[in-house]
Amino acid sequence: CIRRNGLVMLGHGRFRQILDGTFCHGRSGALNALRLDDKKRRELLTRLKLPLMRAGEERTPAGQYDVLMVNGQVTVVINTADGSAQSPAILEDALLETLLKLNDEVELAPVCVRMLTSNDAFPLTLLDTRVMDFDLAPDIESLAGKDKNPGPDWLKPTADLIVDGLFHDNSPTHMPVVAVTGTNGKTTTTRMINHIFTTAGRKVGMVCTDGVFLDGRELLEGDHGTVGGHLQILTHPQADVAVLETHHNGILKNGFAFRWCDIAICLNVTDDHIGQANIETVGQMAEVKQALIERARYAVILNADDEHSLGMLGVAQAKRTCLVSMQRSAADLLALPGIRNTCLCVLENINGDENLVLYDDGSRMPLMAVKQIPLTFNGDARFNTSNAMHAALAAYLAGTALADIKDALAGFQAAWETTPGRMNVFDDLPFRVIMDFAHNPDGMRKIGEFVDQQDVQGRKIVAFAGTSNRADETLKNIGRAIAGHFDVYFCKEHVPFDNRPVRSVAHILREGLLENGVAKEQIAMTIHGKRVVFEIFDSCE
Repeated sequence: CIRRNGLVMLGHGRFRQILDGTFCHGRSGALNALRLDDKKRRELLTRLKLPLMRAGEERTPAGQYDVLMVNGQVTVVINTADGSAQSPAILEDALLETLLKLNDEVELAPVCVRMLTSNDAFPLTLLDTRVMDFDLAPDIESLAGKDKNPGPDWLKPTADLIVDGLFHDNSPTHMPVVAVTGTNGKTTTTRMINHIFTTAGRKVGMVCTDGVFLDGRELLEGDHGTVGGHLQILTHPQADVAVLETHHNGILKNGFAFRWCDIAICLNVTDDHIGQANIETVGQMAEVKQALIERARYAVILNADDEHSLGMLGVAQAKRTCLVSMQRSAADLLALPGIRNTCLCVLENINGDENLVLYDDGSRMPLMAVKQIPLTFNGDARFNTSNAMHAALAAYLAGTALADIKDALAGFQAAWETTPGRMNVFDDLPFRVIMDFAHNPDGMRKIGEFVDQQDVQGRKIVAFAGTSNRADETLKNIGRAIAGHFDVYFCKEHVPFDNRPVRSVAHILREGLLENGVAKEQIAMTIHGKRVVFEIFDSCE
């Protein structure tokens, strides 16, 4: 509004300051009113006993000066006639002192005083000076354009003083930013980290597939895991920590809303979205996701049990390279090449129970038993055990106390209210219903492995779908991955919310089942979401 293309944000979240040109929108409303009202400005100048230019008084171009002040200092005096930049030393002490009182009155904000002098000899005195006006949004670029003096540069010291005035005494300039990527588990892990930070008393801004949230309140609904959604949190004046799900599609289309983040997590890279946006292999997909890992400044957290995630060690520039593993010991992980200043989360048997254990700087810190984390279903949901380990390590690296991490994980349920559509279990029917968002071969395989661990007295029935934008081989692999884990299979067409026409894929899922040994009598084909629910209920008799 003040300076065309002049908006700039310094810092993140509740620490951020927004400048329009050189005017900070975080300043008081009174200061903005003063900026817009020349009568109030003249009243202030009169109160400070700065001599004002009188109506009809002749201007003397040779004696016109712009005095730029910020944060209690005069940074430059520019003679507007010849464009020469002068040192503040050309100002008489009495004039300098009075001008600095003005700067103090306007909250030490950048201010440019325009004044005339009847005597062009130095020093410029209060007696020979007339003030025309002052500007609370000085155009420094314009002032620099007038400067024809090849003397010392005054721009950088001025900029430094502006920043120092916005962030006093080394106060924080940004909030911790944790970004999560991977093929499966992103949303669940993001929500778990959000829950841990909330338990620890933080006001969390979270972006995930389900929407944009601040302190548990939904700001936007739907998938916003890209630049637009991230900026909603990074610019929000109330957020003091950001947890950002970051998916490959957003990276490819729009890049990042940040040059760097504090902590970046890659959970895994598996067969999904292959054949889209010129991504033809899982390795190429890993290259897309590693773009996030390259932007981590403090720490990266990689899944050592996933070859593509672990392979990102070589590109990580962060101060710390941290690993999670359910299969390897701490000693094995510490022997890996390429790690530095590392922190680990592994599983260890303690008194007969599987436990999450953190290692950091030679310290071994048992956290809690896997069975104490409801989301793991007593350890049967191995994928959620891994998600919990990544979340715990991220929260620890962000400075959260172990007691808060433990309490948060122990209270995080696999419910619609906490993880909608992800391992939601319903037991208020004559049979158990499990709803999950699994939609790719790796996700289906993990669901099948989970179901194999359950004590099921009757039949196991599954309804699953595939989206039409997936390659035929990926769709077949979904069928192959889930084959053998159930007694009855409903292959469902994916119908988008807007009912736009899509190609049929249920028959491709069926082919994958048949190729992996499922009898055709065990397979049913259906389209409509509501209808398949009733068909399943009918088959449960």
